[in-house]
Amino acid sequence: MGRFYDLLKVWSRREAPRDLDDRMVKDWLWDKIRPLGPFAVDACCDEVGGNCRCFLWWSKEDSCLMKQWRGLNVYCNPPFSLLWEILTHFLREKRAAPNTTSAVFVLPFWPTERFWLELVVPAVEAGLFVILEHIPVDTDVFTSPNGVRGSRKDCGPTRWPVVLVACPVAAPKEKAWKKIGL
Repeated sequence: MGRFYDLLKVWSRREAPRDLDDRMVKDWLWDKIRPLGPFAVDACCDEVGGNCRCFLWWSKEDSCLMKQWRGLNVYCNPPFSLLWEILTHFLREKRAAPNTTSAVFVLPFWPTERFWLELVVPAVEAGLFVILEHIPVDTDVFTSPNGVRGSRKDCGPTRWPVVLVACPVAAPKEKAWKKIGL
């Protein structure tokens, strides 16, 4: 029996594969986001929901890009590698059901990047997105896996500002969609 428990200890400490896109907001930030719920789903989690903030979640294996967001209030801390794809998918879903679809996004403030210039800025200007909070550079915002299954560590201060962006339930005018290019 002792050998079995020794093996369990070793297995539980095995390093999980490193996912550079696995960032979970810290509790202090979640406490600011939570009142905007209830959220139907956390759109971007690891495969076991270890970094989820909602009862239901989607992961790479159960991709939010293949899901219907219509009629849902979604919390989304997207992988930075998929910002364009996820925001575009959400906006298409929002356009299909504007009066029942909403979301809150945790985004890097990267004002020279395509997703920011071509999606976020036009959506804010059109009244579709609202910037709720601007979190300054050097703020401790995220945790990431620490290499031990189920355990997380602080990522340390961010090297860029972070913004909370909401897309509330509302039907924007047609010109808003043209401004975004969808």
